[in-house]
Amino acid sequence: MFGDITEGRIAQFADRLSERLFVAGHWSANTLSGIFQKSLIFTILRNPRDHAVSNYLFLYDEPNQPQHNDARDLGFRRFFLENVHLLACQTSSILAARTPYPISAREFVNHADEVLRFLNQLAFVGCLEKPDDLAYCLPAALGLSEPLNLRWLNSATDRRIPKARIAELQAMYDDLARDPALRQLIDIEHQLYNAALARVHGRERALGSLKRSWENAPTVHFAASNPSVMTEIGQKVAEGYWGAPVIRLRQKPGWGVYGPYLDLPPGMCTARIWLAGPLYGNATIQLTGDYGQTILNSLSFDLARLSTNVLELATVLPRPMAWCELRLRCDREVHADVVGMDFRFSIAPRAYFGRSWLAPKRLRPLRKRIRNAL
Repeated sequence: MFGDITEGRIAQFADRLSERLFVAGHWSANTLSGIFQKSLIFTILRNPRDHAVSNYLFLYDEPNQPQHNDARDLGFRRFFLENVHLLACQTSSILAARTPYPISAREFVNHADEVLRFLNQLAFVGCLEKPDDLAYCLPAALGLSEPLNLRWLNSATDRRIPKARIAELQAMYDDLARDPALRQLIDIEHQLYNAALARVHGRERALGSLKRSWENAPTVHFAASNPSVMTEIGQKVAEGYWGAPVIRLRQKPGWGVYGPYLDLPPGMCTARIWLAGPLYGNATIQLTGDYGQTILNSLSFDLARLSTNVLELATVLPRPMAWCELRLRCDREVHADVVGMDFRFSIAPRAYFGRSWLAPKRLRPLRKRIRNAL
């Protein structure tokens, strides 16, 4: 959800927070205080000099922005002298989430320690200049099943501006940083960025382990004919769609497929059910542990609208989980053939689940609420 993220707007989606609703933007203090304990909040910072240059070029090129004319008419130095808060844009974004009123440059200095404390409360803090950390550690923190594709990073940095022009603007920024009237404000922005870099450096060992575990993640396959793959309402057919064994589901409500009751290690886990034939009806796929007592994740699908013949579910196992089951709950309209299921998982390094950077105490009630809601 983007755009309007006022308190009233967020309240409309309060019940969906347990379904990993993604909200991006600059938060007001009252909005953030209402959902902080219910959410996993992360931020990505950028080198302050590059961020200031990028901000200026964006405003210079975008005629719909309120400060577009100022950026063109005043030039780089005068523009920032008249809009000093933009020299600490990342700090001001965080302060906007913590203070319910506009603040002056002097108040930036007074709130510097508060900003750093708030940064340390976030579940993940990354840096744009550390793409490997973002590609591997951020999806791990969010519970995603694959590394992120960050090809957009390079295209987002210079907006096709000549390198000589960027170097010229960077030199102007360095000159502003030596101005006694601006030095303290710019220093705060650099302190914030250095704190983010410290978080990234603290994940270096975990990053290496995550990269190896994703690159070598094993996949375990179970065909529909496997005795561990069972059905309540379907029929096992020796030669179904494509001539392969399938479990045939034909318009009966109940558990279309379930099993195979594996013991899985902690870490990233992606479970998939492979389908064939004409598909329609609504179904819910669930990944559970402890013989169905702990629901780890759940998603509902309209089979007629699938872009592929695969139902996929991803989660993070915080601990070794016994008797893990993948199951498909069907309504009475479901028409499909189940070809099989598979599990792709990787063992997470111990640092991945360390309290220093992931899974703080406040996330534990969230997991419990998600399971109960499902």
